[in-house]
Amino acid sequence: MNPHDDIPSVPPISREVSGHSQERPAAVKTVGQVLDHFKVDPKNLVFVDDPPGKLQAVEFKVKRKEKILRIEVQLKYTLELFSAERKWDMKVVRRATVLKVDPPDAW
Repeated sequence: MNPHDDIPSVPPISREVSGHSQERPAAVKTVGQVLDHFKVDPKNLVFVDDPPGKLQAVEFKVKRKEKILRIEVQLKYTLELFSAERKWDMKVVRRATVLKVDPPDAW
C-alpha cells in the first residue's frame, strides 16, 4: 500500500480567466470551498496556530500527477477561530474567509 493513497489526486486547473491570471478563482471566498475543490477530508488537515490557539491557516497535501503538493490556506482571523484547547469546530473553519492559498499555482 502506498503511504500517499489517502491523498486526493487533483488535476491542474487553468488560472486564466478572460485573459487575466489570478492567484485563486474569484469565487473562492471560504475555506470550505477550497477543501471541497481539493476533495480534502478534514482528518487530513494540519491546523496552524500561532500563537497557540489562534488559528492562522490550515495545510493539507494533494497529489498532482506523480507529485505530492503541500497546500497552505491562510485565514482571515476572527475570534471564532480561537481555541484554548486547540480543537476547532469544522463548521467554523469551513466558514472562515481565505486570505491566500499557497502555492498560488496549486489551482
